[in-house]
Amino acid sequence: MNFKQKLAASVLLPLTLFLLALLVSIWGQIRIEDRFASYLKSEAAAAKQLHAMYAQGLQMGQALRNIALNPADQQGRNNLEAAQKAYTSAYELAVSAAGDEPWAAELKKLPALRATHAAIQDKVLAMIAANDPQALTALKTLETPAWRALRQAMLDQIKAVDQFADVQLQDNTRQAATLRNVSLGLMAFAALVAVVTMVHLMKV
Repeated sequence: MNFKQKLAASVLLPLTLFLLALLVSIWGQIRIEDRFASYLKSEAAAAKQLHAMYAQGLQMGQALRNIALNPADQQGRNNLEAAQKAYTSAYELAVSAAGDEPWAAELKKLPALRATHAAIQDKVLAMIAANDPQALTALKTLETPAWRALRQAMLDQIKAVDQFADVQLQDNTRQAATLRNVSLGLMAFAALVAVVTMVHLMKV
C-alpha cells in the first residue's frame, strides 16, 4: 500500500465509522419519536377518554340524584342526557384509540356493564315519574352498585393502559441507552483509528 492509499485509508475509515455512529444515533432518535407518537395516538388518547367516561359516569349519578330529589327539575334531566351522550362518545373514541392493543381487553366488558347501568337508570327514572316512594331506595340499592361495577371496570382499564405505557417507556429507555452506547462506542473507535493511522503515517 503506497502513501496515498494509506492516507486515503486514514481518512476514509474513521469517517466511515463516524458516519455509522451518526446513522445509529439518527435511527435511534427516529424510533423513539415513532414510539412517542404511537403512545400519544393510542395509550394517551385512550386514557384521556377513559377518564372522560369516568367523569361522565359521576355526572350521570349526580344528575339522577338531583332528579330524584326534585322531579320537576328539567335541568337535571338535561344534565343526565348530556352526560349519557358524552359517555358514549368518549367510549367510541377510546375504542378507536385502543385498536387491537393487548391492553384493551377490559374495554370489551364496558358495554354490557353500561347497558345494565343504563337500564337501571331508566327504571329509577320511571319510578320517579310514577312518584314511587321507593325511587330513592332503588337509586341506592340498584343504581349505585351498577355504577360501582362499571367504575371498577374503567379503573381496571386505566390501570392496564398505565402499566402497558410504563413497560413501553422502560423498554424505550433501555433501547435508547443501548443505541447511545453503540453510537459513542463507534465514535470512540473512529477516534482511536484516526489516531493510530495518523501515528503510523508520521512514522512513514
